[in-house]
Amino acid sequence: MVDRVCTDDVAPGERIDYWQHMVSENFVRCTTRIDQKDDSFWGRVVSTNLGAVHYSLVEYSASGSYEIFRSARQIRQDETDEYLLELQMGGSAVVLNQDGRQADFDNGDFGLLDVTRPSHLVCAPQSSVRAVTVTFPRHLLPIRVDNVRPLTAVRIPGKHGMGQLVSNFLVGLSDSLESDPVEGSDGVRLSTALLDLLAVAFARQLERESDVPPESHRGALLTRIYAFIDEQLDDPDLSPQQIASAHHISTRYLHKLFEPEETTVVEWIRTRRLEQCRRHLVDPGQRSQPVSVIAARWGFRDPSYFSRLFRATYGIPPREYRILHFGPEAFRPVTSMP
Repeated sequence: MVDRVCTDDVAPGERIDYWQHMVSENFVRCTTRIDQKDDSFWGRVVSTNLGAVHYSLVEYSASGSYEIFRSARQIRQDETDEYLLELQMGGSAVVLNQDGRQADFDNGDFGLLDVTRPSHLVCAPQSSVRAVTVTFPRHLLPIRVDNVRPLTAVRIPGKHGMGQLVSNFLVGLSDSLESDPVEGSDGVRLSTALLDLLAVAFARQLERESDVPPESHRGALLTRIYAFIDEQLDDPDLSPQQIASAHHISTRYLHKLFEPEETTVVEWIRTRRLEQCRRHLVDPGQRSQPVSVIAARWGFRDPSYFSRLFRATYGIPPREYRILHFGPEAFRPVTSMP
């Protein structure tokens, strides 16, 4: 289930009070400080639960300063035992403060707060922010709390290494949050994958990778492999050997990683390619592209093989699938407006 709240839903004079209440209700008990005279303030939150992980896309703009405090008193009143992760997606800089540390974020960077200790988030006046916020119970991160403590309010770069993988994973979830929400067992699997990625990313930051359980390393590696496959789907020569080599593992171990996934590497590549073709076949911007061109773009060199495979998977040939969505005009030439 996806929840949506927006200041557009309330009268202008009530927006700031509404937002302050919403932040405490949806995240943790805290104090939100916004200039009460800021008539231009706007905010929006779209959120969902992925198992025990609460995932939110947060957007807001303020002409005055914007700050969120969590005090020792609020911590005593609210016995929440969670971590809060903030990822900057766009707009103005966000600054996290905790335990005497301060972290400024560029787009794609993220950082962690421990909500059992006082913290402070601040944005400068004239800010417009788009961010992902994730909260989850501390015990779900397979690293000892004492070892995580030095990482709160520390910037984790999102442009390389494990940080980039975590960043891309979270941004990818935001892209599908409203259009294709994830529920049930799929949400639990995604939350497990996210926590495995975070465990490895934080352990590398701490240079304590040996503290991470083997299953978390396995989950993080598998997530990296899935991301690599998606990046290389348009390569018709993509193979298990190529994937294994890129991740410095044997082909045998790659196949072993996929055994619990109830699919094989080759089947997964084929499934992802078919899904991309299906999406492009019903994309209005791709309507002028022949079916064979779309198939070749995603690694299917043989149009006849692609057609048979598509029909076996979706129960209808690709040409008819397109007509079903666009009507007979699906194969008429697209003309430009004069």
